[in-house]
Amino acid sequence: SRPLPEIQAQKYGQIETQIARGVAQLIPSGATLELGIGAIPDAILKALRGKEDLGLHSGMISDAMMKLMEEGVITNANKSIDGGKSVVSMALGTSELYRWIHQNPLVSFHPSTYVHSPSTISRIKGFVAINSALEVDLGGQANAEKIGDTIVSGIGGGLDFAQGAFNSSGGTSIIALSSTADNGATSRIVPYLKQGSPVTYHRGNVDYVVTEYGVADLRAQSLRERAERLISIASPEFRDQLRRDNRFM
Repeated sequence: SRPLPEIQAQKYGQIETQIARGVAQLIPSGATLELGIGAIPDAILKALRGKEDLGLHSGMISDAMMKLMEEGVITNANKSIDGGKSVVSMALGTSELYRWIHQNPLVSFHPSTYVHSPSTISRIKGFVAINSALEVDLGGQANAEKIGDTIVSGIGGGLDFAQGAFNSSGGTSIIALSSTADNGATSRIVPYLKQGSPVTYHRGNVDYVVTEYGVADLRAQSLRERAERLISIASPEFRDQLRRDNRFM
């Protein structure tokens, strides 16, 4: 009875492009993806244009995902379940996206009880969950919900997808974020999550952390090695202080 709400694509710059390049190198052709909406996800999707036969099983579909389907990058040809279809719970984008998905047999909508279910996701071989966070501590825990006393986001489905990726054969969980906030005044790589900060992703849910300064592979690493790798992808002006505050050295 009224026009659907539209969300225009966010512009992104060099930082998001560098993050996207780091994430893209972790994603093989044939993988099935989950990611959200925003500057970093859109930059990642653009960086995946050289891949082949990607799949989509995600909480939502966006204009950038639509374009990769139109270009034949997302084909869902290798999915171990729901083959040939992009599986989502919702669409959020422009009127062009809404027209395109209307009665489109390549897109399959299901309730979140199916799409977000870790047991469903675990059946998808090579599942890659790509999420973001507000801050990551030197042990690999990530807070994606709260800045100080201000709640900026709910938990969402990210944790479900990360847990599903953990149980997927060949699955991977990635946290992608810029190294700083507040125009460079604050590091998003922190010594520890402050008292009262939620742990949205515990360290067992995170395989890789990616910033514009590189990729930290946390898999099967000691706490000391995790801290060293995370410091190496923090913004350079914060690294010395992170080393001084590092509890795992």
